[in-house]
Amino acid sequence: MSIVRQFPHEIEADLAFRGIDIADWHKGIMSSRRLLALIENLPDDSAFKRATREGDWGFDEYLQAGLLNEVRLLRIDQAAINGQKMDADLLESPAQIARRDELNREREVQREGILAQLYGHDLGGNATDAS
Repeated sequence: MSIVRQFPHEIEADLAFRGIDIADWHKGIMSSRRLLALIENLPDDSAFKRATREGDWGFDEYLQAGLLNEVRLLRIDQAAINGQKMDADLLESPAQIARRDELNREREVQREGILAQLYGHDLGGNATDAS
């Protein structure tokens, strides 16, 4: 079972927290069918499920963060109606943060390329022939 080879620590920990010893599968006491059923039905917040999402949130966490962000935006709207200013401190998932960081890196590379073209330098800082 390749899934057990991909995430051995996460699966072992998740099963152990539920009182199930994965050694039973290795010893032949537990069938592969039962092990797969247990793994497939682990909750969204399990270490295994989080690892398959590369550390990102599950559905419930996205839902909760979305609700909290909506409440925060509502408070900002209410403050604006009353002539006050509030900053938005919205929650972002690990995947959203990684994507934002990736986009910022791409923008910086593009910015450096444009500046290099404008000022006649290659990306290494060496002057180029601007003719």
